[in-house]
Amino acid sequence: MKILDRYIIFRFIGTFFFTVAILMVIAIIVDISEKVDNFIESSPPFMTLLTDYYVQFIFFYTSTFAPVVIFISAIITTSKLSANTEIVAMLSGGMSFNRLLRPFFYAATFFAVISFVSAHWLVPRSNQIRLNFENEYVKRKLERRKDEVFLQIGINEFIYTKWYNPRNKRAYYFTYERYDDSGHLHEKIEASTLEFTSDTTQQISHYKQRVLDTVTGQFVLSYGSGKETSFFIEHDDLNNSEYTAEMLDHEQLDKLIEKETRRGASNVKTYQVQKHQRSSMPFSSYILTFIAVAISYKKKRGGMGINLAFGIVLVFLYVFFMRIFNTMAININFPPAIAVWVPNLIFILISIVIYFRAREQ
Repeated sequence: MKILDRYIIFRFIGTFFFTVAILMVIAIIVDISEKVDNFIESSPPFMTLLTDYYVQFIFFYTSTFAPVVIFISAIITTSKLSANTEIVAMLSGGMSFNRLLRPFFYAATFFAVISFVSAHWLVPRSNQIRLNFENEYVKRKLERRKDEVFLQIGINEFIYTKWYNPRNKRAYYFTYERYDDSGHLHEKIEASTLEFTSDTTQQISHYKQRVLDTVTGQFVLSYGSGKETSFFIEHDDLNNSEYTAEMLDHEQLDKLIEKETRRGASNVKTYQVQKHQRSSMPFSSYILTFIAVAISYKKKRGGMGINLAFGIVLVFLYVFFMRIFNTMAININFPPAIAVWVPNLIFILISIVIYFRAREQ
């Protein structure tokens, strides 16, 4: 690696961390202003607030917005080099555009590897710490419970609870339903509470059970004040939330997807999208870096502002495509493994067009 390569790499990486620092300072100030009442009320220890929340907060949002920040940092770095006529000197000295791209791709590889490892293993563990802190010190008591929990626990088996308290592992106004392959109800249990007595067994109280008699075609009704049951559910199933996948590393997420697939659960595609995004997002570092250099290496009349404006438009397009195809994967029969990579494929085509236009100029 030559001195020039190291110079550009350090400029690029330095700009990235400087941009992250500015954004995180703004984000922390906004977050403190929103949660200051909760912090005053719950009074978390300062070091706990610092290490368990804000360090993890910075880690999570840096990882989340890394592709966008990488793109902006590449535009800023290239635009400054161009404004200072450094790129002109490089190209005049016989350096090709492809050779100019090399140090940027070295830096993009650094970002991609860090992002990949972080997304699959480090960020989920960090999220556990941050979200546990929020449950303890930020969310109010009523916010900690899970309202309106609906869960598919088998191909034709469903449970529903009005609300679930994860602290005492008790579900209130519990309902269990089992259907046949034709969609006809075969069994229904309604109970005032369901409480976990072990990892896989539960105690229901004040229940009413209806079971279809296949001979007579009539439901047999029974009542009871208490009964030991096993619905093949775990505490974590009812304590599931929209953040569940964010707290699971690669291996744990694979196990969750396998379990939900066996159950025939409808939310398995959401987890599959999350899994594949952890690989597609780091790869986007290469594409966005390539586009950023291609649109910024020529000195323009509007300077860096024109490059940033064009770059922001491309970022919005990338996010738009990502949202569209993620929604398609979750709500319609579109393979998640393909859906999360389509935005990258679209932007590869865009980058090729921009590359040839840059070569012609």
